Amino acid sequence: MSRKNKILLIGLGALFIIMAVAAWSFLSTSTKRDMMNRTSEKTGSQSATDLLKKRKPVKKRNRVGNQDIAALAKAMDSNKGTKKGTAGKEMAPETKKAAFVSYPESLITLLGIDMDKLLKEREKYLSSVVHVEWMDHIHESLKNLEPEKKEAMVKNHLTLLYIKEQLNDAYLSGKIDAKTFKDGIAELMKWHQKTYQTLLSRDQYMAVFEIPPEKAGEYVDIMTADIPQYSFILNQSMPADEVIKQIEGYKLEEVDSHFKTMIKIRDEIGKKINAGEMTLEQARAAFRESQQAFVSECNEILTSHEIDLIFGSEAGLEAGMVSEKSPRVDMNAEEKLGFPIDNPDTTAEMVNNKLGEDQIEDIKFFHTERKKELDEIGKKLDAGEITIENAKNTANDVESTYKDNCRQVLDDETYRMIFEKPR
Repeated sequence: MSRKNKILLIGLGALFIIMAVAAWSFLSTSTKRDMMNRTSEKTGSQSATDLLKKRKPVKKRNRVGNQDIAALAKAMDSNKGTKKGTAGKEMAPETKKAAFVSYPESLITLLGIDMDKLLKEREKYLSSVVHVEWMDHIHESLKNLEPEKKEAMVKNHLTLLYIKEQLNDAYLSGKIDAKTFKDGIAELMKWHQKTYQTLLSRDQYMAVFEIPPEKAGEYVDIMTADIPQYSFILNQSMPADEVIKQIEGYKLEEVDSHFKTMIKIRDEIGKKINAGEMTLEQARAAFRESQQAFVSECNEILTSHEIDLIFGSEAGLEAGMVSEKSPRVDMNAEEKLGFPIDNPDTTAEMVNNKLGEDQIEDIKFFHTERKKELDEIGKKLDAGEITIENAKNTANDVESTYKDNCRQVLDDETYRMIFEKPR
């Protein structure tokens, strides 16, 4: 990522929590820092320090104190005058000091955000690492900034962090789909940019973001275009689009649902740690439990071949990262034989040597018919003609029929050669 893109994202923190690397990490960067500070203060624990040793040091020069930020925030909502937003909610006080404050009203409407709740709860981000570091960056980039503009920056940034969390929660809980989430991120980032275009001169804006203001929207579009449809696809040996083509849609949706559940659980664990409601050991155990639950669901939903396609290997699934080892199954079996191999100990060459030509042609035919039926299920699901539960049950019947047909032309040894999974 370029320095310009990094600067654009400084103020948003870990916005893309569904991105694979962030999602699979043990704790978010901000959580790790808070844990390290709290642990070292209470116990001086070396293990906690070692665990979090990659923490980026926070700059001390011209640092904005939390008390300074809190004082600004306290002054921001002290006036009573309000106006109505498009969602019929009370908008922020409009005073001379708060003249530069705005809100992304379409996102507020989309997410059903209560303005009174927003104004009250956004203050919890005052001491967050993301917010403090953003204000550090502002003070390092801009000298002698007018108090009313500084005040507006604090208020706008706290609002951004609050709405960012609401967007994450809505997506992870299934209230909005991937496209709506992606569009919402782009809108939120563009709104954030526009607040600074209102607040700052062109030179000041360039000092903060290092890009011309008229190019901000273009940079946001480029960054959000890279947000993947399925963040759990970790196989780096194949483009994600190619992986998606080779996996049935209903299976991807099921895995995605369990993946979101895991990430939501881990987000809640991070919040409990920051609030002092969970110890480090409890967090580790809870993270392992959420990981194992996801792995178990994937093993129920996917074949070994599909696991390798998505995660690179079973080890990649269990470790939450791409394995550098060779794939466990013959990834090119379908291209060579006309059907996939689930057994990790079997290659296409072994099947060719063991099975007769008629047997291979029969299994190829069964697999082709299976794919047609599964494609039809996917189309009906996309069209809303069947529910995901119906799709799952029907697909399971198709899979069973496929294997039963194969059993008719194979003996036990050759059946296990193709279909047996490791236990």
